[in-house]
Amino acid sequence: MPLTYEQDSQLNALSPVLDEHAEWFSRVIRHVFYPEKKMENDLLAIPDSFENWANVVSQIEGIQKESLDRVRRVHADMHEAAQNLIENPAHDAEKPAVKKFDTFVTFYDEFVSNIRRLERDAAVSDSGLDPLTALRTRHVMAKDLEREMERRARRGRPFCLALAKIDHYDEIRGLPQEVHDKAMQDVSEIIRLTIRSFDDAYRLPDGEFIMCLKQTEMSGGAAGLNRLRKLLEERAPSYMINGEEKRISLSACVAEPQPGDTIDVLIENMRGDMNRYSGEEETVLEYFEQSPLQRFVIDQGQKN
Repeated sequence: MPLTYEQDSQLNALSPVLDEHAEWFSRVIRHVFYPEKKMENDLLAIPDSFENWANVVSQIEGIQKESLDRVRRVHADMHEAAQNLIENPAHDAEKPAVKKFDTFVTFYDEFVSNIRRLERDAAVSDSGLDPLTALRTRHVMAKDLEREMERRARRGRPFCLALAKIDHYDEIRGLPQEVHDKAMQDVSEIIRLTIRSFDDAYRLPDGEFIMCLKQTEMSGGAAGLNRLRKLLEERAPSYMINGEEKRISLSACVAEPQPGDTIDVLIENMRGDMNRYSGEEETVLEYFEQSPLQRFVIDQGQKN
């Protein structure tokens, strides 16, 4: 469906919003590393142009509310990260904590990336969001993950993939449509609560979900699965089958992709691991993709 004049006008208004935030980003970085160069507080305040734009565009039909809310959350987290840096600038030879600096840069990159995604999704008929769950679709997952792999290779930014699958999904799929759809929505809400504002989650067929946990290594990926487990304990939805009430459970596996990995192969290996361990309670699998050289060395060691 082509953009309306109002939609097109508001999307075009995002360019000056990004320009203003780029200038603000530079001022924050300058203040952190050169605090002796005094800067007015209003110059360090986050621009209000995005929130003003969001308030206007939220009233326009055709703009995805879920996508807009996501950018708002990232914007708020970016503001908080900036405040943490501004309140503790570098002095003399000291530097701000690397974690605080990386957090701010990560949120800024994700803010820009999500603005571009909002523009792209509004311009095409497929918004990239699953209409039932409001998670992202398999159709856009490949492009999103390809971008994360490029970041991994170019900037050394790690990320993890988590695969979650609803146990006994065939049983749930056989329920009345409205019961099935409600279960998918409830599980998707738990997935959404598991991830952070800049992470992504995708709904796949057959009761599967992929979570892209950004800017984190394997330990962070395992922590994400622990959040998922706790949320399931607190609010897992139930359904009736043959007069018996059952609670929905998930099996999950986490992997940390490495440069050169193939995402499709990695996901298939994760599926294979989960299938091998299906039925074993309290099992959390961590899958590390290995290079061909590592595989050769391990294989040779086993042969000897």
